[in-house]
Amino acid sequence: MPKPKRWHLRRRFAAWRSSGVVTQIRNQGHISEQYACWMQQFFGISMTLEQRQPTITIPRCWITCAKLLFMKWGIDKFSRPFCQVILINPWAKDGRRSWPLEHVAALIYLIRLQDPLGDITVLINAPPEHLTVTKKYFTIHSFIACHVVSADHNFFQLPALLTQCMLVISVET
Repeated sequence: MPKPKRWHLRRRFAAWRSSGVVTQIRNQGHISEQYACWMQQFFGISMTLEQRQPTITIPRCWITCAKLLFMKWGIDKFSRPFCQVILINPWAKDGRRSWPLEHVAALIYLIRLQDPLGDITVLINAPPEHLTVTKKYFTIHSFIACHVVSADHNFFQLPALLTQCMLVISVET
């Protein structure tokens, strides 16, 4: 049985597109600006820039856990005073945007070439379902000062680690 055509939906979308709302939304920059535009267009709710920025309060225990994890890896202000930590997130929710692990390794290599003191530590974030593959890859290739992390116990593990990092490189926005 052939699938029925839904002409009424096409007409509805064409009417919505001709109203100019779609072009106004596409011309916005950051995703928070797009959502603010939608709220203004559809509901008449306007938001300031401060109201649009997401905030999160990380429990103190998870920040302490992140600092202890850094100390376990030898990343602290006493043993390595100039150490800088970079977190790389190569995994996206949409698999087409994810980076292959070879590209992550090449990026780490390029970062290390630019490091005059040789004291950059790289953290690679992996979701729990890709954690074993990522650990295996970076163990086989034996990168120095490179650790694979994941928020496998609690949501706040990753934000706590992010607060300790100097730079975050991610495929997600």
